[in-house]
Amino acid sequence: MAGSFKKNYKYLFILLFIFLSNIGFSQQPKLMLPIGHTGAINTAVFSNDGKKVITISGLDNAKIWDVASGKLLADLVGHTGNFESALFSPDDKKIVTASDDSTAIIWNAETGKPIVTLYGHTHEVQSAIFSPDGKK
Repeated sequence: MAGSFKKNYKYLFILLFIFLSNIGFSQQPKLMLPIGHTGAINTAVFSNDGKKVITISGLDNAKIWDVASGKLLADLVGHTGNFESALFSPDDKKIVTASDDSTAIIWNAETGKPIVTLYGHTHEVQSAIFSPDGKK
């Protein structure tokens, strides 16, 4: 039993060493978490080409980031409630967001400006998607 116990510690030490080596000495770039939100980030959605990411905080804001540089590209400002979800269109030119303010907004993914706000729901809009061709 004592030998088995020491053997397990040996494996634990090896795994810990590998983990720390990968964390502390790796030369590969790491994705850094954006620091532009004041609250916790509860959603991150990548564009289809992987070049942009939208992050959503529970504090009524969403941001578009350049993945390669980490640069903030745009703040999505237009919902009066919390963002529930976000999604890029198939061609990555538009973004649709859903909110607990009972609206969905379609945005220009380059500028972050709203294109159209979709009204008519009587309760929160939890999600929204584009058609496969991105036209609807």
